[in-house]
Amino acid sequence: MKLGAREVIGVDNDLSPAAVEFLIPYFKSPVRMHEMNLYDLTPETFGKFDVVVCSGVLYHLRYPMQAIKALRDLLPTGGHLVLETAIFAGENEHALLYCPIGAESPYEPSSCTFFNLKGLADSLFSLGLLPKRARCKNNTPPSATFAPNKAIDRTVFTCQYVPETIDRIVDRYWHATHKTHLKEADFYEGGEWPTKPSELVKLAIEDAVRASEANRPARPTMQGLEEALRRSEEGLRQAEAVCAERLDVIHRLDEALRRSEAESAERLDVIGRLDEALRQSEAECAAQRGSIEALTRAARDPVRASARLVKWLASRSSRPKQGAA
Repeated sequence: MKLGAREVIGVDNDLSPAAVEFLIPYFKSPVRMHEMNLYDLTPETFGKFDVVVCSGVLYHLRYPMQAIKALRDLLPTGGHLVLETAIFAGENEHALLYCPIGAESPYEPSSCTFFNLKGLADSLFSLGLLPKRARCKNNTPPSATFAPNKAIDRTVFTCQYVPETIDRIVDRYWHATHKTHLKEADFYEGGEWPTKPSELVKLAIEDAVRASEANRPARPTMQGLEEALRRSEEGLRQAEAVCAERLDVIHRLDEALRRSEAESAERLDVIGRLDEALRQSEAECAAQRGSIEALTRAARDPVRASARLVKWLASRSSRPKQGAA
């Protein structure tokens, strides 16, 4: 929207709750998300778009050409498709499609479609999508042996829809009815079968290959390997020193923890003794409280107190005096 788009629509066959329930509301984005299959997209669904972005999808699809055609049909003349996908970084002399299944996939079982660079460029061009630029992520050099798990790269193609580049005869053969049984001159309007893609496709492929060559790591020399080994050994020594320091810290922390546990045990013993003394004090207080309550009750009853006093005086007077015969 910041770039002037009137409308942005996202489509996925498994909508992300994080995007729908958090990100879009949080950023107050006008993006509208729809859960549907890419193959079901038609111009009648949402209309046509100036730019279509398809990222990380094509290599998951069992019918890649059907998907590319569906995306192309959403573009007006001059519209752009930005296509990001995983590719087989093998040789680019021939247009290839590597289509593994199950455990043979370099990613996981749903990843089953890996064009090489030329194969993807030619396929796009055959549908009127003129590659303007191709960039690879890792610039993985072609492998001398077929090792798919080690020869997968990522690429981004920026294409423009130019219907004039489509071979109408071949396109009719692929997508409509045709008259292949007529004379060749009648079937092929120009009398020739166009076999070579546009020079612009070649340029896009060559541009990507040049970028791959320019970014390819230099062949290691013995001196370079020795230097790398020396740096690795130095890094290993530094890592060992750091580990020794950390182990020393751990030992000190462990010793401090043991001392803290011993101090805690002593404190718990003191608390236990204090608790016992407190219970004894509470018992003595309870006994004293009982005596006080008894005296209080006696003081409140003068008749009983007087009777006890008379009885006590009588007991004193009846005692024999000391020294009497």
